[in-house]
Amino acid sequence: MSGVTRLSNTSAATISRVGIHRPYLSDAEVGYDFERGYRQLRDELEAYFDEMRVSKVLLDLMYSVPPEGMRFLTGRELQDVLPVDDPVYDEQRTTEMAKHYGITNAEYRSRKAQTEACLLQFNRGQITFEKMEPCEQAILWGVTLSEYLLRNRLSREICVAQKGQLSGSEIPPGITTPECVNRIMRDGF
Repeated sequence: MSGVTRLSNTSAATISRVGIHRPYLSDAEVGYDFERGYRQLRDELEAYFDEMRVSKVLLDLMYSVPPEGMRFLTGRELQDVLPVDDPVYDEQRTTEMAKHYGITNAEYRSRKAQTEACLLQFNRGQITFEKMEPCEQAILWGVTLSEYLLRNRLSREICVAQKGQLSGSEIPPGITTPECVNRIMRDGF
């Protein structure tokens, strides 16, 4: 729950199980203010769930199972109550990737969703594993697969192989290798 990327999809649920139950006091004394203690613990857990950006539905489910019991969550339940990615981390990563590709966050999310087609083609045996990344990258760069392969080869030849030994007419002086690659991938020169 505290990680920025969590395994909460159906396939992860088949690998391991997540069991929940109500928290309890392991050693309480007679005369303890159970009402106050219960409320304090619940408040602390709610604050933690808020901080971790996890649905309080999970907390309610926990409290519905006696301490001596255990409820194992299904893959669907995990998907519903525990986001695969922390939402703040997801926004940060999306912004960084959108900037890398020179597009808006909304466009990056749209293109990222389209890359699922590459995985589907792989699962159907239509493309090899080695062709999955170029398939995804072509979509993310917004070009055809053949154009991506051409630009990728060109960027390796110009930006990586020569490592700054370019003439000023091709790439401006002082440009970094990643900037050079991005320009070629975006603009095709």
